[in-house]
Amino acid sequence: MRTDGTTPLSLLCAQAGTKVLDVFKRATGMVEVEPEKANYIAVAKLLLDAGASVDATSATLQGETALQQAAGAGDVKGVDTLVKAGAMIDKAKQDGSTALHVAAEGGHLTAVEALLKAGAKIDHQKVDGSTPLHVAVESGHVSTVESLLRASADVDKGRPLTSERLIGKIGRAHV
Repeated sequence: MRTDGTTPLSLLCAQAGTKVLDVFKRATGMVEVEPEKANYIAVAKLLLDAGASVDATSATLQGETALQQAAGAGDVKGVDTLVKAGAMIDKAKQDGSTALHVAAEGGHLTAVEALLKAGAKIDHQKVDGSTPLHVAVESGHVSTVESLLRASADVDKGRPLTSERLIGKIGRAHV
């Protein structure tokens, strides 16, 4: 880990370039690797196989983990890879947000559903009391809100989530 808190896993997941991909291709025998997917899948697998900590956090990204980065990008394959490698699903950043918060805020429905299936706590609260349902509502992601409600998100957990706020953010037809 560098003095700024950046680990090899977080640095390479964020900045994988052609040299890293060439090394990976030679090491694995793969011919085709999509650069945008290599950031979370190929490079993460390579580093994890080499002993990198799956739950290392970045001091430069408010304590964000590789799982949170993958969830925030809506990268379901990356989420699945990191969960299978033993990532702590509910590990929180400095503000208390988990991978589920990050995916819900971005409206990444398939990542939200993958995290729920893997056992993410649906009503985990950030420092300010926000749950993944709050951030999905506040970001206006109707499909994500509907999915969280179907999965039994508690509308009374954390900060008040009034029907007026729901209607104002996602529209009367969805409440």
